[in-house]
Formats: sequence, C-alpha cells, structure tokens
Amino acid sequence: MIIRENYMGKIGFSEKYIRSLVGRILCECIGVSGLLPARLRIGRWFLGTGGNAAHSDRAVTAKVIDGKLIIGVHIAVVYGSRVSAVSESIVGKIKRAVEERTGVPVQKVTVYVDGMTD
Repeated sequence: MIIRENYMGKIGFSEKYIRSLVGRILCECIGVSGLLPARLRIGRWFLGTGGNAAHSDRAVTAKVIDGKLIIGVHIAVVYGSRVSAVSESIVGKIKRAVEERTGVPVQKVTVYVDGMTD
C-alpha cells in the first residue's frame, strides 16, 4: 500500500490498483500486441490487449522501495515494429500517467519483450 498525504488528508493506493492502471496504459500503446504473464516461461499463453487489462496482474509487477515505484511489464510486440521505440514509448507513458494520477514518483520502468506476434 502506498500512502500519499496532501492538504485534504491521506490517500492510499494498492499495488493492485497500480498494476491495473499500468495494464490499461499498455492496452493503448502502439506496437503492443499483448500482455504476457511474468511467471510463465513454458507454453504459448497469451493475453490480447483488447479489453484484457483486468488480467494485468499477471503481466505487470509493481514494487514500492523508499516511497518510489519500480514497475516491470511483460509484453508481446507486433512483428516488424521497432522494439526500442515501443519500449521507450511505454516507459514514458507509464511514468507520466502513474505520476500524474497518483502523485507517486516512478523510479524505474522495465519492459520485458517476451514475444512477437503477427
């Protein structure tokens, strides 16, 4: 739980909320074809981005260290897209959106590209 305090009182953000927020942001990113579970390494399990942000708890990891967020995302990209450009776009969008909506500073965003799709 992340607790922020302002002039109106205290606000708490759960890690589940942060993961779902990041999942919704990923669904809007160009070049991302799906979210992949962080712990599954065998088989071909795939979550498409079309409305499946509710399953982002498996594809997004969020940790709080010293009051700052460290976020990891596991994705599949569209074949033919520049992985570096997609990753940079994701990092920028996640940092900006999370800091804007929660007020919690994001220390690091790590993008793991675990697959490519047509």
